[in-house]
Amino acid sequence: MPTIGSNGTIYAINSSTVYAVTDAVTNGTSKWNLNVAVTLRGTISIGNDGKLYMATDKTVISITDNETNGFINWTCNTLPTASQTLTSISIGYDKTIYTTGDYGLAVSITEITISPYYQINWAFQVIPGGLVGFSSPCAIGSNGRIYYGGDHNYIIAL
Repeated sequence: MPTIGSNGTIYAINSSTVYAVTDAVTNGTSKWNLNVAVTLRGTISIGNDGKLYMATDKTVISITDNETNGFINWTCNTLPTASQTLTSISIGYDKTIYTTGDYGLAVSITEITISPYYQINWAFQVIPGGLVGFSSPCAIGSNGRIYYGGDHNYIIAL
């Protein structure tokens, strides 16, 4: 599923490649494409600063579009176990990055200015035993509460 940036650029993923295409009425023009060498999941989320965020099987990737090419800012391995697969990314008003995984994993990440350029705030399995998986991004309420939709008719609020 494509995502559109504030400047009209259309971003899409196909397997392990991120594509940036200009928004043209009859025929879009490719700005750049970037192979990240891992299989991407879900859709691309765009922060207020224009950075792109996406999930892979086991990591979160941050990419910057500098109009002529895309480059990876950082890659964060978020998973405490090897059995999880990440889904889409949500971004809070305070720029906190949230992602979810199958088997009920929830992760919070903050981007920082020093290497490794990210900090994992928390990562835990919401339901012990992994009875609930998350197949969609979370929703973030105006009160800062995070809502996750579970695969087995659950809604979980953190």
